[in-house]
Amino acid sequence: RLGFTCWVWFLSLSFAPTKMTLSWVLKSSLSVRHGAHRLLIRHRHLSSQPGFYWPSNNDNDMSSRSISTGQVETTFSNEKFYSHVRIKQDGLNMLEAIDASVGHVLMSDNNKETDDDGDSVSLPTRVQKLTPRQLLLLGSVWYMPRAEVDHNNNRSPDEPHSLIYKPQRLSGTNHTMSLQAGDYLRIHHTPRRFTRVYEQDWREYNDKSSSGDTDNSHQKGKNPRIVRTGNGFYVIDKPPLVPVHATVDNCLENVAHQLEFHNPHQDYVATTQRIDINTSGLLVVATKPEFAAYFSSLLRRKTKNTLKQQEKEQQLQDKLVNSTTDENVSLSNSTNSTTSPPPPRGANIEKQYKCLVCIQETNGLSAIDSWQTLKNLQDSGVVRHYLEASERAPKRFEVDIPEKIEGEDNDESADRKWYECLLQVKRVSPLIPIPTPDCQLAQSLWAQQVTTSMPKGTRAVCEVDIQLLTGRTHQIRGQLAKLGYPIVGDEQYGGAIPKTDSDEAGIMGEFTQLLALQCCHLGFWDADYKTVWNNKRKRDILQGHPSDRWISVTLDSAWWTEYIEPATGAAGESSSTDTTTTITTTSAADVELVQQQKEKQRLSLSTIDDDEFANARVDLLPPTVRLSPGANKYVLIKVDGKKDDEVYWFVVSASPGECGGPYHVNVAADTLEWIQAAGFKRITVTGGGRIDFNPDSGRAHVHGFSYGFGKGDHAKVAELIDAYYKEENGNGVNLKASFDDSDRLY
Repeated sequence: RLGFTCWVWFLSLSFAPTKMTLSWVLKSSLSVRHGAHRLLIRHRHLSSQPGFYWPSNNDNDMSSRSISTGQVETTFSNEKFYSHVRIKQDGLNMLEAIDASVGHVLMSDNNKETDDDGDSVSLPTRVQKLTPRQLLLLGSVWYMPRAEVDHNNNRSPDEPHSLIYKPQRLSGTNHTMSLQAGDYLRIHHTPRRFTRVYEQDWREYNDKSSSGDTDNSHQKGKNPRIVRTGNGFYVIDKPPLVPVHATVDNCLENVAHQLEFHNPHQDYVATTQRIDINTSGLLVVATKPEFAAYFSSLLRRKTKNTLKQQEKEQQLQDKLVNSTTDENVSLSNSTNSTTSPPPPRGANIEKQYKCLVCIQETNGLSAIDSWQTLKNLQDSGVVRHYLEASERAPKRFEVDIPEKIEGEDNDESADRKWYECLLQVKRVSPLIPIPTPDCQLAQSLWAQQVTTSMPKGTRAVCEVDIQLLTGRTHQIRGQLAKLGYPIVGDEQYGGAIPKTDSDEAGIMGEFTQLLALQCCHLGFWDADYKTVWNNKRKRDILQGHPSDRWISVTLDSAWWTEYIEPATGAAGESSSTDTTTTITTTSAADVELVQQQKEKQRLSLSTIDDDEFANARVDLLPPTVRLSPGANKYVLIKVDGKKDDEVYWFVVSASPGECGGPYHVNVAADTLEWIQAAGFKRITVTGGGRIDFNPDSGRAHVHGFSYGFGKGDHAKVAELIDAYYKEENGNGVNLKASFDDSDRLY
């Protein structure tokens, strides 16, 4: 053993020295037992050998990566946490082969007695080392017989890829399997675990409580995941950090298997779509093959039909804006697809995503200006990027297809393939400030990240609703990051930074990032089934067709909702007069009022006539300036008269007690009603902010912004205040107004 330990030292020092070498050598030396056939070494820089077959014999550097014993020959691929194993002994038992090759990273299997089918083996519900039997049960072991290995190694370079043999996944029933010399195993000795599946209730719920059937009640303490059932489908609320399909090293801890296992009455379970492991939200699962084919056809038509629908809506809006006589034209509200009417029958599938994005100070823009830029994208049209075809992550997104890529010649750049990515920003919430990385909100949003923390430069977050027009890998993540708004928790695209530089963090980070991204709305036409003749199969088949039943499912909250709700409540409104530390929040009411004003303004273009000002009386308008003492919110209101150059401006500030609420919309409400009562209809709230008004000192300072209305024209407001108090209706107050347009203090 001493000699063997020295040999391990010599082999380890032959690799590039790292700070991890000593610890791994010590682990290897202390764990040597049962002879030389259990080489216990796991060096960080052993090169991986990709592929589904044993490495070629002409690899000159094989000796530095392969460890040979009397039973097996193992090549370690630590970057992917798996090993290639070639069997050298006839009649070797499966469990013995696994133990001989990768037993150093597994738990010893003390329970050697089990049923032939392996049913007595169970998986731990938390991440820990596994036994060889548990690896088999999890589907982490793949097998290929010697004849297929030899075929792959000796095949002609011109042989079609379809003729290459691939290994088969083994299961718990293969634990007694006998192997032969030359057979191949790929063992994922450290499989990725998705233990959140055990916290969910995956059963279909039928209300049979009256019959005393308690098996149909939801499992106590577990979250029900089937939110809607239908003729041939489930709608699932997928939790984050759970895959939809089986992964290469884990075939049990995923949505498809859990539904099949917990609903044995379903003969058919198939996922018709997918969302990323890190993403949560709504997902359609087929329980009939006919529905699977029907829903797949809807997905294929989705992009084409959605683009046509958007084009029609744009034409309708253009017609409304340009019309001056047709009062019957109505503008559909497309700000929220969850409340809009169903699309034409069979037209498409509605999918809307909700995400929480980082608002950062970048490219010379303050956080407020950055948020305002994002808000300007709301309902402004289609956001277009191009995705480079590549298997690597993160993906590359560009605004335009580059003519030439640096370091490549023209032919290489021309051969690159790019995919068009289209989405729409449907809603942008008010800004939610994050004062410091140590504040409660930041700790709540990033505390659940295993390997990441809040990125530097993040000053706030906001919720964004996205409608996809195309479905590309990482599309929402990549497009928002390209715009400068990475999703909270997304390390690959700038929404988080690594806490550690360890190899484990780099390898497993993709599967531990808890993204603030959710598919929050799903709508489609249910299927009716008809028997039709299939020319290809030469027989009648059952085929799904769109019915007149519109299926619509919406999630009201996401995992981050509980953290941002306190920050958006009225309690978050600060009454402090210290402008250097004031943190303001607002509600969606500001946004709603802005949309209402825009709607009225667009509609007025098609309904304006000379009779509009028949009842308008200038003498009934409110005073130009109304200020409340103290530091209060203000709004700037513009009213258009009958003539093109006839404009009236109004500035009003009020405390929450005076206007009935803490938001800018509350400040504006009373004045808007007053103006409307005076007979004027062209009213616009152009912006807002704060006014510090001290009548005793004769000072009024204008600053700040409104989340819903945007930043007001502070210079204009100061000019109106000065002009108003110079006249006799200023009640003799000698007042001087100043303003600050910067965002430095806010």
